[in-house]
Amino acid sequence: MAGAWIKMRSSLLSDPKVNGIARILEQSPAVCRVMSHGRDGVMRDVVTRNVMRHVTVASLVTLWSDASNNTRDGVYRNYDLSDIDDLVGIPGFGLALEAVGWAEFDAAECTVTLPNFAEYNVCSQIRGASAKSGAQRQREYRERKKAERLRNESDVTRYVTGDVTSDPRVDKSRKEPSPDGEGERARNAHAKTPPPPANAPSPDTVAASSPEPPPPAGTALPADWALPDAWLEWAEAERPGLGASKIRLTAEKFAEHWHARQGAAALCADWFVAWQEFFHQQRPPGGKARVLPIGAARGKRPPAGAATSPEQRFAMHDAWVPSPRGWPATVTRNALSGVTLTNDQLLEFRSYWINRPDTARSQGQWEHELAKSMKRDLRKAQASGGTDGPSGRVDAKRVPSVADILTDDNW
Repeated sequence: MAGAWIKMRSSLLSDPKVNGIARILEQSPAVCRVMSHGRDGVMRDVVTRNVMRHVTVASLVTLWSDASNNTRDGVYRNYDLSDIDDLVGIPGFGLALEAVGWAEFDAAECTVTLPNFAEYNVCSQIRGASAKSGAQRQREYRERKKAERLRNESDVTRYVTGDVTSDPRVDKSRKEPSPDGEGERARNAHAKTPPPPANAPSPDTVAASSPEPPPPAGTALPADWALPDAWLEWAEAERPGLGASKIRLTAEKFAEHWHARQGAAALCADWFVAWQEFFHQQRPPGGKARVLPIGAARGKRPPAGAATSPEQRFAMHDAWVPSPRGWPATVTRNALSGVTLTNDQLLEFRSYWINRPDTARSQGQWEHELAKSMKRDLRKAQASGGTDGPSGRVDAKRVPSVADILTDDNW
């Protein structure tokens, strides 16, 4: 038979043989009577060719499904083409199949054969006997993937080992071998070195994918840099009488100084330390420049991660102090006017929160937490009768105030 058995597929509707069957059926008056409840005429006067192609595909699916269930090799025994018509319910369908080569009738054997059925289809009995369970298919799939992974790893290992052993280091302390011996070793090494796998990267690819050298340490000062508020507060604490306007002028000189540098000389790893050193080297009003050794200002700088703006959260550190701007307002809001912050209270507060590095708060939140701690101390002192008069002072003797602490260079 010309052509192959056509199994169900997405392009079956446009197959030329399906179109040929539809053409034969649409010209049959018997088909028109069956499909139109007794109407005389032909189907092409009733429906389009596309409708007949869909009818043909549906009939083919019915026939092939029955062949899969009731035959072992695609051969209907004790069948003729009229039995095919009865099976799909369309008169002349068996003759149309034979006309396009999708059915063969043997009158002597009284069989109808669907050509090449066994090549593309398996009958239900055989399929049921040989069907694999889902667990068995998954186990076989995992075994195939594992064998493939081990094979790839083995190829890579042989390739890397070959590269190492094929380039032995020359030991100058040993005597030069004879030409014959050297050639023999070279041949042995070449024979033992397996060829690289097909998917191994080439030396050029490895060199191109090598990591680039790390960038130089430090960054340049941004062109639009402005003095952070936290740095301004530090400078005011260092020189209380200087004023914010003069400190900002110093910051402009600091920016001009660093922007004038070029290349690696313009890079700095810690800009806060650079600002401290530059600020200390400037001449105070009516005095000489306070020159400090390099790194001398590090004792008062916040650690890495400390805030550079009032809103930024940071963990407690040994250099933290209440800010001159925010602390008076915090004291007033917490009804602590007239209560002095002692040195011991500040040290104890720092020590408590330094041991909780996971806690991060902004400058204002730390000041509020300190005020709450002072209020707890005040309530304890009042409960034990240790207050001194209506001012609520915990200790009657003179203790350093926060202003004293912020302006003391020895602190």
